[in-house]
Amino acid sequence: MTVLAILSWVLSVNSSNIEFSSASLDIKSNSGYIQLEWTSSDVTNHILEQSIEPNFRHAKTIYQGPDQASFISGLDNGTYYFRVGDQKANWSDTLKLTVAHQPLSLAYTLFGIGFLVFACTVFIVVKGARTSNTNS
Repeated sequence: MTVLAILSWVLSVNSSNIEFSSASLDIKSNSGYIQLEWTSSDVTNHILEQSIEPNFRHAKTIYQGPDQASFISGLDNGTYYFRVGDQKANWSDTLKLTVAHQPLSLAYTLFGIGFLVFACTVFIVVKGARTSNTNS
């Protein structure tokens, strides 16, 4: 019975009370940015780590401080893993972010449509101005 009590105490001491606020820990983005928010009850100095590996072997600290949110932008296509912890290495569950930007062909198509609308507008304005000057 004492072994069970000790094991229970060890698990409660080492368990993390830090959680991400998002409903899902598997997020997809087509824009390359994300607002991460988390909650913690007694942590005053949070450490936010980012990695491209789920085991955080080559993790980098991207925020350290008292805030419970961070905005990350400029992410290229790929999969990113985030976790929040404290000074005692108590970590939250891992949040997985998959970034897949819109294809470049869509951007060119929308640019072309925008240019066509602009050209038609300029044509109509110029034609209207000439017709107005001719009738005067």
